Amino acid sequence: MFDNAPHRLSNYLRLTDKSRTKELDSLYDSNRTRISMYAFCLMPNHYHLLVRQNINNGISSFIRHLQNSHAKYLNIKSKRTGSLYQNPFKGTIIETNEQFIHVARYIHINPLTSYLVKKPNELRNYPWCSFSDYINLSKRRFITKERLLSNFSTQSELIDFTLDRAEHQRELSKIKHLI
Repeated sequence: MFDNAPHRLSNYLRLTDKSRTKELDSLYDSNRTRISMYAFCLMPNHYHLLVRQNINNGISSFIRHLQNSHAKYLNIKSKRTGSLYQNPFKGTIIETNEQFIHVARYIHINPLTSYLVKKPNELRNYPWCSFSDYINLSKRRFITKERLLSNFSTQSELIDFTLDRAEHQRELSKIKHLI
């Protein structure tokens, strides 16, 4: 996420809590991020990100580092070798604000659509999704919330918009393999 981070994770984890906080604060304050992340959802076999590139090749660089780090971690943990990802990432350019809010909704209700959570209310507590950040249950600093929130008068309006199409999206996912 950050351009030229001063530490590897292994070195960062050796720092005291106070030093970690200071390092993170300096990174966020320096505005040296490769990307701005608006929404994310981690699923058992894939992930979704809604990001904006802040520097040239920022998205490609971020994805490369993310996937390489994840592969190294799991390979060491599982005593295995090789890549984890079968295909390269796919990206789509968001051209309108309407497209932006609908993609954010799609990402946020993905755990519900895939039956990782059974009921819409359970989506609030799914920890691997940025929806909880938008309803103030999580406060992850790497989520840039202003652009999506600016489309809604209230938090309740955002929640209603997000959950409104959940059942429709579930039905579409049942027939997706046919098209």
